[in-house]
Amino acid sequence: MKHEIIKYGNIRVLRMLCLDCGMEGFSTRCMQHVLNALADYPNVDEIKLEGVYCREYCGDSLEALKELSKVLHKGKIFLRSSLTVETCRKCESERKRKLERILEKLPEKPSSALIGLKTLLSENRKGSSLKPCGECKDFFVENLKALTSIFENCKVVKMGTAILEPRLRPPFSSIRVETKVSPEFHLVQTYEVEDCEIKIFWNQNKLQYLYFVLPTEYRFDATEIEVLSLARKKLAESFPCSPFDVTQMRETVKRKAEEILAEIGNCRDHEKIAACLTRMTAGFGMLDILLADPHVQDIYVDSPTNENPVYLIHSDFGECVTNMYLTHSGVGWLISKFRLLSGRPFSEAFPVLDLDLDGSRCTVVGPPLSPSGVSFAIRRHRPEPWTLPQFVAKGFLSEEAAGLLSLLVDAQTAMLITGHRGAGKTSLLSSLMLEVPPNVRMITIEDTRELPVEKLRRFGFKILPLVIQPVVGGTETELRAEDALKAALRLGESVLIIGEVRGSEAKVLYEAMRVGTAGNAVMGTIHGSSAKDVFDRVVFDLEIPESSFKVTDVIVVVSAVREGGRMTRSRKLTEIVEVEKEETRETCFRRLLSYLPEKGKFQIELHKSELLKKIALRWGISRNRLFEMLNYKTAMQRELVSLASREPQILEAEFVVRANLKWREILEIEKSRPSKIFKRWKDWLEKEVKRRPMK
Repeated sequence: MKHEIIKYGNIRVLRMLCLDCGMEGFSTRCMQHVLNALADYPNVDEIKLEGVYCREYCGDSLEALKELSKVLHKGKIFLRSSLTVETCRKCESERKRKLERILEKLPEKPSSALIGLKTLLSENRKGSSLKPCGECKDFFVENLKALTSIFENCKVVKMGTAILEPRLRPPFSSIRVETKVSPEFHLVQTYEVEDCEIKIFWNQNKLQYLYFVLPTEYRFDATEIEVLSLARKKLAESFPCSPFDVTQMRETVKRKAEEILAEIGNCRDHEKIAACLTRMTAGFGMLDILLADPHVQDIYVDSPTNENPVYLIHSDFGECVTNMYLTHSGVGWLISKFRLLSGRPFSEAFPVLDLDLDGSRCTVVGPPLSPSGVSFAIRRHRPEPWTLPQFVAKGFLSEEAAGLLSLLVDAQTAMLITGHRGAGKTSLLSSLMLEVPPNVRMITIEDTRELPVEKLRRFGFKILPLVIQPVVGGTETELRAEDALKAALRLGESVLIIGEVRGSEAKVLYEAMRVGTAGNAVMGTIHGSSAKDVFDRVVFDLEIPESSFKVTDVIVVVSAVREGGRMTRSRKLTEIVEVEKEETRETCFRRLLSYLPEKGKFQIELHKSELLKKIALRWGISRNRLFEMLNYKTAMQRELVSLASREPQILEAEFVVRANLKWREILEIEKSRPSKIFKRWKDWLEKEVKRRPMK
């Protein structure tokens, strides 16, 4: 069997070529070849047997193979020097023949090899009356005892060949999959994603969920694998290499793949093979399955990728490990795609790469920043924008909180949303963008596109997106945040949406808000865990004068709460805080709404709010009238959530935009009290839900 050493950075892989040897990694002879090669290259980090399927050994299975190789090597040395004394060679050939048979069993049945050794030891312990034979047998028995002891201490012999189980994958796949589940896990849930069955298992001992997926190609037989490999080769030869749009490229590749498969014939299911081929070429391999699962929120791959499984954040079960491992070649393939899609460099000179993956944010780090290899994280965004009623239905916030936020957006306040990573800042910001009147232009400023700009345009919103240089991993040709903000301020009256306030652009932003040139309203996100954290970061870290900070009207705090100290986290809006404006006092905050975790309820305190008083004066109405409007905005959220039990689609962005627009339309026409406006809106809502089923 041919073999070679391949290097991926500091990783050394022993590659065994099995296609032409006819053994396909199954036979005893094949395993003997592997053990012999390991004796020549004992310091490899991985073994790869490439045939119709690729069998890979790393981690525990590789260490067990290395130990077995050492045992076999010692057995071979025993054959040369420990069979007989030098003065007598009479029994040498017989003993050698018996030991060779025993050593042949070692790769496939180590326990049988140990039994054979013990049997041979027992036979030779019987003494002999002849003095030379007695001395020779004693010599052989003592050496055989030592060899038996080595066999007994071998982990594979003690634990069985299960520890040598390789990880299987088709040779063209960038990810290998564990196809067996430990008995410690028990099944919790099953559902399907793109013709693949997803199983969620729970391990009580480790307090860990397992996200188990068996992709379509792992269920193909040998003929279908060969057809897929041939079609992939033909596709690579016939397809031009050029920069591409991912969505358009997928359709093109799928059509071409179906044509090639029709030419090849010899397979039952062209559609499944074509879909698999598309995923493996124009897509991101098996990561496409995870990206297609609406329950998957974030995907993480830690280095070294061949040893650490892909893990993810599931909307229902939190953090889950998966049965998927990214290969070294797979990492290189993905990085090439990421570079092409982003147009940004990635190397030891540029070890960080940020890019947008069709609605997901991907961050990649590599050596020397990550010494053990490449790691990356994919943060997924919901295909459709979140809405305030959906957040109410999920328990992220209360009806009162949704009504208050809607009113504050309508009043064109300056609002910052704070929270730690993954708490839901950007999702909440996206939902608030839906509360902006569609006739008002919005300008978004982001380093990586996370806000649902294209979806909002489809709903009739006027949005101008600006993409800026990321904090790390950018290029000199990309515009800095402060320059983009200055340009945005010159583009006329607009609502400014800042993806994240984090650096020198904050000075430009606060200066514009202070002198009144920031437009209708300003909304953005900033890292922190409380209103006080935001104040400290803006005033002390970003060096914004305290007097300028007071231009901020509202700080919204979101968090991932571990209620009762449980492992699972639930995202919650924990505070809505008003920034007090009095110039003679130090900056302090007035809590408008807060979440009480011990009661599991939201508490609202609005009657002392100076901000609401200011909004009432600006609108030319009394505070009581403003509170009445707020109550009906809250009732709007309640009505939408209650009717969603009959028609869940009314909570989606498309319908919520229509519902908000209808409210504004009635408000412009109806000059009466909010109670009549709300009644007309409610009548419209009920008729709309009955009249047409949502798609």
